[in-house]
Amino acid sequence: MADLADVTPSVDQVAALITSRTVDQYGNELGEFTDETRPTDVQVANLCVVAAGDALIALGVDAVELPVEFVDEVRQLAAVRCAALIQWSYFPEQATAATSAAATFAAVYLAGVEELTERLRWSPLRLN
Repeated sequence: MADLADVTPSVDQVAALITSRTVDQYGNELGEFTDETRPTDVQVANLCVVAAGDALIALGVDAVELPVEFVDEVRQLAAVRCAALIQWSYFPEQATAATSAAATFAAVYLAGVEELTERLRWSPLRLN
């Protein structure tokens, strides 16, 4: 059995996907979120929880019924969702532009949801 914490990505997982947001006030790319980046590490941590919940809802599964072998994949999917939420928050006018980073993250997220939903549907561990 899993819970929301098990599928919540780390702040570092999100930073690895969206290094362009790990910049301090002097323009130095830090490679991690800190209290000096925008968003801060605390803000990203909060978005990670939101993204994990979003991923579970999109997959139509509750964390407690999620087979253990899918936990890492759901966590990675949530990290992509979190990166999309960050981009949308800074460039909402670009959310629908096909070439924006937010749209790219959204496309990757939706493709992941579709693929993982299908695999979960046929998982023998979920059919019990």
